[in-house]
Amino acid sequence: MGERSVADLCALKMAAGLKFILYGVRTLPRLSAVFTSHPAMSTQAAPPARSDLNYSTRDVGPLLQLRTWDDAGSVFPRESRPLVQAAPPARSDLTYSTRDVAPLLQLRTCDDAGSVFPRESRPLVQAAPPARSDLTYSTRDVAPLLQLRTCDDAGSVFPRESRPLVQAAPPARSDLTYSTRDVAPLLQLRTCDDARSVFPRESRPLVQAAPPARSDLTYSTRDVAPLLQLRTCDDARSVFPRESRPLVLLFGWLGAKPRGLDRYRDVYTARGYDVLTVRGRLAHFAWPPRAVTFTEGLLTFLQQETSERRLIVHAFSVGAYLYSIFLLHMQTHPDRYGGVRTRIIGQVHDSVVYGGLDMMAAGVAEVSPLPGALVRSAAMAYFWLTRPYTVDTYNRAIDTFIRGQVAAPTLLFYCENDPMSRAEAMRELVQYWRQAGVALQVRSWRESRHAGHIVVHRDEYLQTLGGFLDSLPVKAKAKL
Repeated sequence: MGERSVADLCALKMAAGLKFILYGVRTLPRLSAVFTSHPAMSTQAAPPARSDLNYSTRDVGPLLQLRTWDDAGSVFPRESRPLVQAAPPARSDLTYSTRDVAPLLQLRTCDDAGSVFPRESRPLVQAAPPARSDLTYSTRDVAPLLQLRTCDDAGSVFPRESRPLVQAAPPARSDLTYSTRDVAPLLQLRTCDDARSVFPRESRPLVQAAPPARSDLTYSTRDVAPLLQLRTCDDARSVFPRESRPLVLLFGWLGAKPRGLDRYRDVYTARGYDVLTVRGRLAHFAWPPRAVTFTEGLLTFLQQETSERRLIVHAFSVGAYLYSIFLLHMQTHPDRYGGVRTRIIGQVHDSVVYGGLDMMAAGVAEVSPLPGALVRSAAMAYFWLTRPYTVDTYNRAIDTFIRGQVAAPTLLFYCENDPMSRAEAMRELVQYWRQAGVALQVRSWRESRHAGHIVVHRDEYLQTLGGFLDSLPVKAKAKL
């Protein structure tokens, strides 16, 4: 190839590169509009702080000042301008008087005319009665292992008939006699046979411990439908009957290998649970109508084959997107799939791809053999071109994931350095769920690995997950 040919080829490459950059500049506002079209992906910035605007301050009452904006450049009209009420400033120069109004009750009141509050509407702060070490008490046995300590001092701040009663837990006893017996396979009952027990036998509390983890039980794995694999316990020693055994829906991450999924499946099978592995494909994410069809098949299977089982969801990475489509489908057809929704007793979300379309594009790039920057750019362009079929569905799924969660305890794992999830967006999600009353547990790390916390922080992960599973209403039924 001659020097002119090489020069021409370089010029063509440079022109193609400039054309690509110009295309990106032209489409950036459109992509930005797509990104900010959903409430969960956008934030409204407050008006910028200004130090050059004119304010006036005037007294509107004793200790009350009003600072108002007199500048015509204010972003707010005067009649609808927000009013921020600051707490009255603390004063050390006001005069107070203190008097006893009852035994052990003192009232301190402000006598200064400069008080910001009128006397009749002044707030009253009630402090706890001061602790007293000089009061006399008596202690007596009112029943076996039950003692009552009562105040006999006339100086008590509480009348005897309305005095608070604090109930302490019965003291632990190591000298009581117990018996242990098997009531079913893998179920043992330890009961107190000592007459000195503080509880009558018929009303004695029963503490249920989680079934012990077993690594010696036998399991079989079979495909029940395309991309659905069921691992079930075939051992007669299982603590759960087959028809009521808890079923875990494991929504794997894109490109998950069986060995990686086994780290989690083994946790559940050791507890005697069955595991249904849901293996999503890139096509489910790239073309949401396929995800809708797939989750409809999953819901049909759960209705027909597992009608009595309690369900636990464990979703990873983009698998959480597939679970969101699953939730969206149940929300759209409550009469058809409402029974599945009510059987979900717990949810675990691990490394959720969350925070914007660029996070989704990064998730696609993670499983592609092509250069990451190229895949991310192509994915963003694809989202823009197919918005009615992709982005609009993503937005509805995200909204369902945020606001349409199942009323079940939820455990959330994430890390600050996850390239596919914005830590700030995750913190906002946590705050929103807690304010909405979601029974939420959170475990986060400053540094970890996307969908790999169990590898980097194995002990902490398993301890957190185990504690969460122990708290779920999973009860073994004796097979008599």
